[in-house]
Amino acid sequence: MTAWYWQNQQSVYLERWKKEGLINISDVKKILNIKPLLFVHRNHNAEHNDSLLVVSITAKMKDFLQNRKTGKVVEGSKRYKEVETVWTLTLEDGIWKVSDIDEGSMSLSYAKMTAELPTIESTVISDLRA
Repeated sequence: MTAWYWQNQQSVYLERWKKEGLINISDVKKILNIKPLLFVHRNHNAEHNDSLLVVSITAKMKDFLQNRKTGKVVEGSKRYKEVETVWTLTLEDGIWKVSDIDEGSMSLSYAKMTAELPTIESTVISDLRA
């Protein structure tokens, strides 16, 4: 994970769940599909740093919050179900790191963003002319 994403998860979710006596249980039984949605190439410092890859991942999984003391499920379900999530990965110092995870309903928004990006060929040509 990127440092920003980890810090965000800590402050928004993990600390709150700890204070409320909750534990998050998540288990992926099977990844059903990985679909690329968006690739943004950046060449910061000639190492391609800050390039982005966004993929839709569909998996059979369970994800729920449980009261640590009572074991009661307070959010989600213990049943496995098909879930789509959208993962954004950012290249940092040659390593692809998770920088965001969104609900599957966001996949169309990311796919539409490709129309707003310059083509790689025109970007490379304009960089060579500079």
